[in-house]
Amino acid sequence: MKPLRCIARTLLGAGLLFAGCGGGAGGAGGAPGAESVDLCAHLEPWPDDIASIEAEVVVEVNIRRSQAADCRTMGTFDPTHPLTMDAQLQCAARLHTVDMHDRNFFEHVNPDGEEPWDRITATGYQWGAAGENIAAGQQTAQEVVAGWMSSDGHCANIMDPNFTEIGVGLLKAGAFGSLWTQVFATPL
Repeated sequence: MKPLRCIARTLLGAGLLFAGCGGGAGGAGGAPGAESVDLCAHLEPWPDDIASIEAEVVVEVNIRRSQAADCRTMGTFDPTHPLTMDAQLQCAARLHTVDMHDRNFFEHVNPDGEEPWDRITATGYQWGAAGENIAAGQQTAQEVVAGWMSSDGHCANIMDPNFTEIGVGLLKAGAFGSLWTQVFATPL
């Protein structure tokens, strides 16, 4: 089985949205006034072929969101609005993907203890709800989204109507052949 992990959190609602699919949730998130920092400048230029596949993931996710979904233990979801790509979330996703590759780990929390919320906030994105899915080994946008949809927590992140924006990071390298990070959020 190819590895898949997910995690989500909200500041607007009652704390944790989903648990048990890739670690815990915590940390401070998206405080107003966070300074925008171009953390991804060193990653440019991102390969066009990889950026194209990342964009395909957004298309695949939005196709799934346009239909009802049964995320089993996480519930059923009605069709919902499409997500739009956000540059800061894309930065957070790409940074985590590169970090997982460079430091040889596969988790939402990096070896320094940095969580998804920390990465999102570091880009300057002010969020009210956020989530992250990661995967390794899938070769196409269709394959990775199908894998996420077959996993309860990942499916729930994809279908969550509270999320409005997305960022995707893909790196084709390393022991798994590919590493994927998908970041979801709703701005404050």
